[in-house]
Amino acid sequence: MKVSRGSQIGREVVHVGSTRSTMDLAARMAREGAAEGLVVSADEQTAGRGRHGRNWVSTPGRDLLASIVFRPRPALLPQMQFVAALAAVEAVRVTTGASPTIKWPNDVRVAGSKVCGVLVESYDGPGGLIAIAGFGINVHTSSANSPDLPPAVSLSELAGREVDRAGLLERLVESAGWFYRRAMQGESLLRAWSSLLDTTGQFVEVRAGVGGHRESVVSGTAEGVDEHGRLLVRDEVGRVWPLSAGDVTLSETLG
Repeated sequence: MKVSRGSQIGREVVHVGSTRSTMDLAARMAREGAAEGLVVSADEQTAGRGRHGRNWVSTPGRDLLASIVFRPRPALLPQMQFVAALAAVEAVRVTTGASPTIKWPNDVRVAGSKVCGVLVESYDGPGGLIAIAGFGINVHTSSANSPDLPPAVSLSELAGREVDRAGLLERLVESAGWFYRRAMQGESLLRAWSSLLDTTGQFVEVRAGVGGHRESVVSGTAEGVDEHGRLLVRDEVGRVWPLSAGDVTLSETLG
């Protein structure tokens, strides 16, 4: 893999045929001392996951499944979701020429169909904070060939050609390194990330809960995000609820 000069991200790449989860494997390797920038990819995940432990469905050997190890200073942790999502958007845009958007907080979509899921998890480990950014990109899997999936589109469909996974991974890693360097240099990525949100202006239903138990349901209009990236939802009585990505699941409704 080619790496941008001066970038640590992607200097080491580990590829496996099958693993439970690239995120779990990357986290284990980071705890064992792997350097920042390690990329772990796989042809198949047997227990891939998204937010709140949901399963991530992919076609073995046909999609991009990868995780990147970061060791950010603690102040940068809130920006890591932005780094990962923006990197995915840029990789999809460059590969297909499409104009991706983000469904808050972590789904990359094209014309309302999901093309990529992004997940960031953090841990305390040897040497300090570890953040793992995980990516599942539909290179060939879509609703067209997997009707049981929610609306989903593949990069190959968008590009009108066979997309090379190795080239896509290279673009993803380079983009991740670029956005990460910008964050490290003190730039806030909030505006760039929030400008891509297609959730803004939509009528949504948010289910907030703790420990898997539903606490409340908030319905209203998504008005944007605050400085922490929390979704701002105005309910029917005019109250604005700031909702954290870690506390909610969100589904768009008709309204």
